[in-house]
Amino acid sequence: MNREIKFRAWDENNDFMFYQDEDGEFERKIDDQRVGSDFSVQDLLFMPFECLTAMQYSGMTDKNGKEIYEDDILKRENKIKKNDVPNIFYERVVWNKTSFCTESLTNKEKSAHHLGNFTFHTIEVIGNAFENPELLDNVDVLQDVSETDG
Repeated sequence: MNREIKFRAWDENNDFMFYQDEDGEFERKIDDQRVGSDFSVQDLLFMPFECLTAMQYSGMTDKNGKEIYEDDILKRENKIKKNDVPNIFYERVVWNKTSFCTESLTNKEKSAHHLGNFTFHTIEVIGNAFENPELLDNVDVLQDVSETDG
């Protein structure tokens, strides 16, 4: 299986998420105004900046067509039968040495599930660990997000 290799990067000094453009470059723009300096994916990976955290695209999208990256927070619905009320799970996308997996945010057990095993019409990106850190440790916040989405 071939997948697109691309990245995004969190700038912790400026609380800003950079996304890679079609030329493989990162450019910071706010309201179409260029601010900050550009850098390439090679810069990001081989000459890392202390303030930037790289996250790789998984090659997959959620039920709304949104790209899934490392450190995204997912809401996953699971039904045994078609008419059942779904069980809701919240998980963080992580790279596990050889593949993208998820770690539960709502279950105290540190179980990991291979991201490729999910049915993608049942998962939704609801945020990420950098722009939405409140979602990482607070089940009540996750429930509130769930209720406002549905």
